[in-house]
Amino acid sequence: MPFVTQSNGRLLGHKLEYNVVDHCNLACRECSHLSPYLRKHALPVSTFERDLLRLAQVYRVTRLRFVGGEPLLNSDLPKLLQVSRASGIADEIEIVTNGILLKRINDAILEQIDSLAVSVYPAAGDLSNTLDSVRRQCRRHGVQLKLEKIHQFRRMQVNAPISDRLVGKIFDSCMIAHIWSCQTFYDGYFYLCSRPIYTAAYLQKIGQMSADFRRTDGIPLHEPNLKSRLRNYLESEKPLASCAHCLGVAGRYEDHGQLTPEERKQPSVPAPAEESVDYARMESLIRWNAATRRILRALPSRRLSNVLARAQTAVMGD
Repeated sequence: MPFVTQSNGRLLGHKLEYNVVDHCNLACRECSHLSPYLRKHALPVSTFERDLLRLAQVYRVTRLRFVGGEPLLNSDLPKLLQVSRASGIADEIEIVTNGILLKRINDAILEQIDSLAVSVYPAAGDLSNTLDSVRRQCRRHGVQLKLEKIHQFRRMQVNAPISDRLVGKIFDSCMIAHIWSCQTFYDGYFYLCSRPIYTAAYLQKIGQMSADFRRTDGIPLHEPNLKSRLRNYLESEKPLASCAHCLGVAGRYEDHGQLTPEERKQPSVPAPAEESVDYARMESLIRWNAATRRILRALPSRRLSNVLARAQTAVMGD
């Protein structure tokens, strides 16, 4: 469970994410948000504003991150940023992009954000000139530019529901759920991560039936007692239903690659979960996550929680 405290009537967390669009201009194999398999789609600004303002009544985070898909595909991004800044839900606002559309970054965007995180994939080609220009723009606006070169992905997709015993271990080791605070919200619901939003679409592609994870794995934002329901949800140690179809961070690493158009329409059936798990890494993460929980129960501190998360990521990788 992610670390959460309370102050001035609101729960306090580290981070919150929002999928600005479902789709992407890359088709990365093992994309954690399953973007290559999704149709072009973005929720309206009014839906985002409705949900964000409700959530802001009971929750505050250090950083709100706009993710995707590829956020720069959404022409409403400046409006979304304005709504976010006005809501007061976060101290900092960040956009995460693959960098291909960085030429769309303008003053209307940079004036509303604190940081711009660029994930540089081999498929994006040479972004040197564009990054030089954006670096100057960010400097003018006091925006922190973060660059991360990514050459590997973890396996996350599986060909059949994972056994209950292995699901429990994968969930206990999951840094996405417990360490990195990748909570999100979407069309009236709040989620521990983005997988409940998109897993069903992927399962349909490989010919599997699924539950309505958008309802079973999230909590509704517009029903009474949101703060208490949200805290209970975040403190739960029970895997989500969609966890039975996800390797979390326990999957083996593989080189970054792009799916073909045919693979996006009809995915090849992945290997069974039992063959895709890095068991040594998983067991180490289980022990580390358990130790982190014990420390934070004894010394509940958001600053300490952040230090421990950074240390774990540095040692174990992402």
